[in-house]
Amino acid sequence: MRALAAVLFGSVVALSAIAEPAPQTAESAGAAQWKVDEFNFPYSGFTARYSCQGLRDTLRRVLLTLGARKEDLKVGYLSCGADSTRAQPYVSLKIHMARLVPATDAAPQEALQAHWHAIDLTREARLESGDCELQQQIESLLLKHFTTRNGDAHLSCPSHNLPTSAQAQRLEVLQQTLSSPAPSSDPH
Repeated sequence: MRALAAVLFGSVVALSAIAEPAPQTAESAGAAQWKVDEFNFPYSGFTARYSCQGLRDTLRRVLLTLGARKEDLKVGYLSCGADSTRAQPYVSLKIHMARLVPATDAAPQEALQAHWHAIDLTREARLESGDCELQQQIESLLLKHFTTRNGDAHLSCPSHNLPTSAQAQRLEVLQQTLSSPAPSSDPH
């Protein structure tokens, strides 16, 4: 009976190891530094229209997901029309942010450690199927401001029609590696 119990216990342990894969470790990207960037983001769409407030809030989520430093991020209106709460075919925003870039000539005290972090921009920034045109413009106008790799987004938005489901936008972004605090040597 004990032998049967030991076999069953071993099987349960083996199956639980298969069901829960080991967590992936982030690949180091070496030294990085924060770089301040400022640019305009013009949006124009045929099928999806945004209010200035709506686009600002959506882009803020996207920028934070891509790794913009929260305390430096400012997204303001550039071209908005008379009412910033009304959906419009053309909206332009001004973005001010700090982003991570590989360290080049940073002083050692300014350099920090970074790693590659895999994201699904669509899911993590809560984009929906109606955001397809916006996602295309994010890909062409916004991603170039970030250090990314291994992007697999090949977005296809049907002309003048809403897609039936949101399209995944997976890539890796440079992210600061937070070091754990050193253990205290004081036992009290």
